[in-house]
Amino acid sequence: MFCLQMVSLVRRRALCLLAAVGVFLVSCTSVERPPRPMPVHSDAPTVAAVHPLTVPMGVRLRFAQTIRGALHLDLVWAMPSGPGPFPAVLVHGGAGSSAADMQPVLVDLASEGFVAMAVDYRRFVDGRYSRLPFSWRRPEDGLAALRLLRAGQRVDRTRIAALGFSRGGSQSLTIAAETDRLRAVVAYYPVTDLASFIASPDGSRLRRFLIRGLEQALRREIGLADRAEVERFLRPFSPLERAADIEAPVRLVHGVEDLVVGIDQSRRLGRRLEELGRPVELVEVPAAGHRFNFEDLDAGRSTWTGTLAFLRRALGVSPSSAASAAPTAAQGSDIDEPPLMETSR
Repeated sequence: MFCLQMVSLVRRRALCLLAAVGVFLVSCTSVERPPRPMPVHSDAPTVAAVHPLTVPMGVRLRFAQTIRGALHLDLVWAMPSGPGPFPAVLVHGGAGSSAADMQPVLVDLASEGFVAMAVDYRRFVDGRYSRLPFSWRRPEDGLAALRLLRAGQRVDRTRIAALGFSRGGSQSLTIAAETDRLRAVVAYYPVTDLASFIASPDGSRLRRFLIRGLEQALRREIGLADRAEVERFLRPFSPLERAADIEAPVRLVHGVEDLVVGIDQSRRLGRRLEELGRPVELVEVPAAGHRFNFEDLDAGRSTWTGTLAFLRRALGVSPSSAASAAPTAAQGSDIDEPPLMETSR
């Protein structure tokens, strides 16, 4: 009995000591000092070659999930400090990338005074939500993410742009064709004519592999019988086919030596938009391939500087207002990961 009492006494004293140490540590960390930037947890390290490796003070990250019909949306938000409302940018990554992979891009945008939200999609197939080569079934599927962004806190609903890379560039242009609520679109090396992209045997081995995988997935998941049906299905998702519906100013950025998505995809859309009298600029990057902006530091920085200037002009953001949104040491930084799940069927 005596031994048990001694063990209990020692245990109580140990707990008291741990509590005292905890209080001491909390009191130490509560001293006002500039918080350290926190690392961006990205599965795509090359994205950070041009964009920030850390979350700077004053930028808040928020992670969320929501269900809209048969689509499960994974969302990552980056919020600048201040009351807002701020202009906003909807970001789509390329095939195989997630919303989380876009964190460096989001942080970069938030540091410039934009609310930025990245999204990736899973579709309900065979009793579960799965990432598919082509998750959309209708062009308006992309509007679900835009509605979520427009409903976001401190977002100026009248100043929203879309930004995408590769498949995400195509998705951004498709959203622009579905709505007049976008003020600008930036598409890096997008596929603008899906039918010709699938029909062409040219390009790199990776391109042929992607085309074969996409076609097989569409046949299996939707029940399309042959190449002709695949092309008919993809036509409404082809920005070149929908060029007359795109009213927002467009910036196309493409590497001249892109062997995955040939530069002709951007050139043809650029020419068509010019014929329609739409504001468009095409940036051709010499000696650059696919994903050049994430792998070539100089080319990536120069085109990103131009993209930020384009977004500022289109969304009415002056350099002075962007500078005023830059974080200060007193504003702090944070990463917020609430277990949020919204469902809408």
